[in-house]
Amino acid sequence: MENQYPRVVSREGNLLAQKQVNEVFEICDRKWRGIGTIPASGMRLRQEFHQYDAEKVFQVHDISVVEPPECISGLILQG
Repeated sequence: MENQYPRVVSREGNLLAQKQVNEVFEICDRKWRGIGTIPASGMRLRQEFHQYDAEKVFQVHDISVVEPPECISGLILQG
């Protein structure tokens, strides 16, 4: 078996896709299940795309979910 991935993907990745993602999104702090907030670990829509932002459209900014104590997702994410 021979890995053919390098034939179609460069080390830099898809530069056009990266450019488009960076035009639409910006880095932000994000809350992770079982871990809490990690600075600069997520992405959100830029202000110029606010009309497509579900958090703003549906006003769900501060939804808080209580995790059951038996949930181990945080431990799994932390390895």
